[in-house]
Amino acid sequence: MENLKNWMVETANIMFDDSKNDLRSLPKTVRLQILIVLSFVWSTVFSLYVFSLTSFIWGWARRCTCAHRFNNCSLYHF
Repeated sequence: MENLKNWMVETANIMFDDSKNDLRSLPKTVRLQILIVLSFVWSTVFSLYVFSLTSFIWGWARRCTCAHRFNNCSLYHF
Protein backbone atom coordinates (compact mmCIF):
# COMPACT_ATOMS: atom_id res chain seq x y z
CA MET A 1 0.00 0.00 0.00
CA GLU A 2 2.88 2.32 0.81
CA ASN A 3 4.43 1.67 -2.62
CA LEU A 4 1.21 2.72 -4.34
CA LYS A 5 1.04 5.89 -2.26
CA ASN A 6 4.67 6.77 -3.10
CA TRP A 7 4.05 6.11 -6.80
CA MET A 8 1.00 8.38 -6.80
CA VAL A 9 2.90 11.17 -5.01
CA GLU A 10 5.81 10.84 -7.47
CA THR A 11 3.45 10.94 -10.44
CA ALA A 12 1.67 14.02 -9.12
CA ASN A 13 5.00 15.75 -8.48
CA ILE A 14 6.17 15.07 -12.02
CA MET A 15 2.94 16.47 -13.45
CA PHE A 16 2.45 19.50 -11.23
CA ASP A 17 5.90 20.49 -9.92
CA ASP A 18 7.56 22.99 -12.27
CA SER A 19 11.06 21.89 -11.34
CA LYS A 20 10.40 18.24 -12.31
CA ASN A 21 7.98 18.69 -15.20
CA ASP A 22 9.14 17.92 -18.75
CA LEU A 23 7.81 21.28 -19.89
CA ARG A 24 10.13 23.20 -17.52
CA SER A 25 12.34 24.47 -20.36
CA LEU A 26 9.43 26.31 -21.97
CA PRO A 27 8.37 29.81 -20.90
CA LYS A 28 5.54 29.89 -18.37
CA THR A 29 3.09 31.44 -20.83
CA VAL A 30 3.66 28.63 -23.34
CA ARG A 31 3.27 26.01 -20.61
CA LEU A 32 0.02 27.61 -19.54
CA GLN A 33 -1.25 27.68 -23.10
CA ILE A 34 -0.40 24.02 -23.64
CA LEU A 35 -2.06 22.98 -20.39
CA ILE A 36 -5.19 25.01 -21.17
CA VAL A 37 -5.48 23.42 -24.61
CA LEU A 38 -4.96 19.94 -23.15
CA SER A 39 -7.55 20.56 -20.44
CA PHE A 40 -10.03 21.75 -23.07
CA VAL A 41 -9.37 18.67 -25.23
CA TRP A 42 -9.72 16.22 -22.34
CA SER A 43 -12.85 17.94 -21.03
CA THR A 44 -14.39 17.78 -24.51
CA VAL A 45 -13.49 14.11 -24.97
CA PHE A 46 -14.85 13.20 -21.55
CA SER A 47 -18.07 15.16 -22.09
CA LEU A 48 -18.68 13.64 -25.51
CA TYR A 49 -18.07 10.15 -24.17
CA VAL A 50 -20.29 10.51 -21.11
CA PHE A 51 -23.16 12.37 -22.73
CA SER A 52 -23.08 10.27 -25.89
CA LEU A 53 -23.18 7.11 -23.82
CA THR A 54 -26.04 8.34 -21.64
CA SER A 55 -27.94 9.63 -24.68
CA PHE A 56 -27.43 6.29 -26.36
CA ILE A 57 -28.70 4.37 -23.32
CA TRP A 58 -31.73 6.64 -22.81
CA GLY A 59 -32.52 6.53 -26.50
CA TRP A 60 -32.61 2.74 -26.53
CA ALA A 61 -34.52 2.61 -23.24
CA ARG A 62 -37.22 4.90 -24.62
CA ARG A 63 -37.34 3.06 -27.93
CA CYS A 64 -37.85 -0.29 -26.22
CA THR A 65 -40.56 0.92 -23.83
CA CYS A 66 -42.44 3.06 -26.33
CA ALA A 67 -42.30 0.76 -29.34
CA HIS A 68 -45.25 -1.34 -28.23
CA ARG A 69 -47.42 1.70 -27.49
CA PHE A 70 -46.45 3.37 -30.75
CA ASN A 71 -47.36 0.29 -32.80
CA ASN A 72 -50.76 -0.02 -31.12
CA CYS A 73 -51.56 3.65 -31.67
CA SER A 74 -50.61 3.50 -35.31
CA LEU A 75 -52.99 0.58 -35.88
CA TYR A 76 -55.95 2.62 -34.66
CA HIS A 77 -55.30 5.37 -37.19
CA PHE A 78 -55.75 3.06 -40.19
